[in-house]
Amino acid sequence: MSTLRDMDLPRIQKALSEIPLSPASSILLGLLLLVREGYKTDFPKVPKIRFVLGFRLFIGHLSSLGGRQKLNDATVFSIWGARLSSGVFQIRLGSQRNIVVDSWAAMKDLWVERNTSLLDRAHQKGYLDYIGVDISGSPTTEQIRKCRTSALKALGKPMWPYYCPLIEHNSVNFIKALYQKEKTERKLWRCTLAPTKGNGGATKILVAAKERQRCIDIFYGQYLQKVEDGETPTCIGSSLGADKLTLDEIHGTCMSLLQAAPGTVSSSVYQCCAWLCSPEGRPFQAEKIAFQQEKVPLVVSLYNETRRFFSTAAFNHRRASKEIHIYDTDPEHYGQDAFTFIPRRFMNDNTPTPQLSYGIGGRICPAWMISNWIMGETLTRLILAFEVKQVERTRLPNTDMIDFSDKYGLVAMPRSYDCAFVARDEKWLKSTSGVRSAGAVATHTRRIGEAEPAEARNYSSRSLKY
Repeated sequence: MSTLRDMDLPRIQKALSEIPLSPASSILLGLLLLVREGYKTDFPKVPKIRFVLGFRLFIGHLSSLGGRQKLNDATVFSIWGARLSSGVFQIRLGSQRNIVVDSWAAMKDLWVERNTSLLDRAHQKGYLDYIGVDISGSPTTEQIRKCRTSALKALGKPMWPYYCPLIEHNSVNFIKALYQKEKTERKLWRCTLAPTKGNGGATKILVAAKERQRCIDIFYGQYLQKVEDGETPTCIGSSLGADKLTLDEIHGTCMSLLQAAPGTVSSSVYQCCAWLCSPEGRPFQAEKIAFQQEKVPLVVSLYNETRRFFSTAAFNHRRASKEIHIYDTDPEHYGQDAFTFIPRRFMNDNTPTPQLSYGIGGRICPAWMISNWIMGETLTRLILAFEVKQVERTRLPNTDMIDFSDKYGLVAMPRSYDCAFVARDEKWLKSTSGVRSAGAVATHTRRIGEAEPAEARNYSSRSLKY
């Protein structure tokens, strides 16, 4: 015998139209239909996977998420997982049924052992409207597969020598701006914008723009103008064009690579500086290190620990038809000190992905290697050039694992703080960075994250190397 839940709506409507009903019966049936819609989900309940109780009709568990409890969503997931004593459980987000993976062992089994079964995914609403062709949030169609293949090729290590001048130019400008006490919050993000669209010229519109989208549109327009003029800009966009991608595909792929730039690079370096100027981080700065691309184990370990500990995006893109979340602080994997920031945690870890902020498997973020390179180079330059110190009677950095963000929900945004960058060797810094004149202390008070055009002068690619 079929139940009301099993019957589809057209059959119910047809049955009701053929049966004369009293007002009371109509109200009762209307309530039953309303309750049925309130319990309805896009997928039926998955057998043998525990379900989090306390959901509400129509909205599911949304009332507990999005920062409504002053907690990040990943923290709420970990609380639910502990309550259920399960590393895998299911929740409801509106009418969508989602599977939450809250343990390292379960994640490894899904993402590594069963990688091929998670390559595809359902269409994500909103991505097509704002990004267009999205290589991370779209189903694995032939077009997306072609764009991902081109992106991986464009971001591979053989292409890095072409991007090196762009990245080093902007990272040196960042150090120079700190030393000259200029506004520095816009410098670092250019390290991610420049390789993608190429160096842009200085325009008043770009300087005044505050919205990321407007900045990217300007870079994209400059790229198209150069292509129209017969130039071949040395950037990721040109590499994608060489693979016969259309302009829409190039723009969508670049947007996909850039959408996480403030969270991955800028916010991670920002929180690294917050920890470095804390009482725990000051002794770390005294370590004697030498710069060599991706070969400073202490710095590599530092940014990996920052990506793990200060999760600016404490979730991961869906890589299946159901939501899959990961909590990157599983004590069973990282030990009882999983909730403690330990910069040397990954010193002897030679695995390609010691922390999983970029995902893993066939849908891993294509820009994970170059993002690590940018962070490593920027942090090494900062530590070589400056001592990072707290400033008394100002906003102190927050290095709490959760409270470092002044936003709650899926994406974390580091709180603003004040710190001083004191030149280690002022004479050496002037001679190697092309600084004409500057003071000894620069104070960083704003959040890194907006784009600004590069300086007109091109600095040596080895200007801050020993």
